[in-house]
Amino acid sequence: NLNLKGLMFLYTPYVFFFSCCLYWFFDNLIGNQTINYLSLGFIFLMLFQIIKQQTILGFSLGIFLMIVSIIIGLGVLSDHNDTIEMRQQVSKFLIIGCIVSISCFLMALQMTIVNYRKLTKSSVGS
Repeated sequence: NLNLKGLMFLYTPYVFFFSCCLYWFFDNLIGNQTINYLSLGFIFLMLFQIIKQQTILGFSLGIFLMIVSIIIGLGVLSDHNDTIEMRQQVSKFLIIGCIVSISCFLMALQMTIVNYRKLTKSSVGS
């Protein structure tokens, strides 16, 4: 018997990354008229993970996405160091970039923790 909080805690990271990948895919499709196969692959991985929960795949995706979010955060911060004059639009971009990278890190951390608990629970029970 899983309550609503448990389901939200379990599926929130997958839905978050699924929607980010959908935005990435359609942004490239509409803006550049190109198909981004990398985002399409991530869409299928997240959809597979939402439908059928695989602990090893979820744990691996969580670790990978944590590393990518750290790289994104460092990229945003390096852009901050390169800007000499802080205009309002640049500071807005930096704030949004920091919020996105921190939220990606937190969602990936949540995904990793949930799947790590499942892995340790299944290895102890065997």
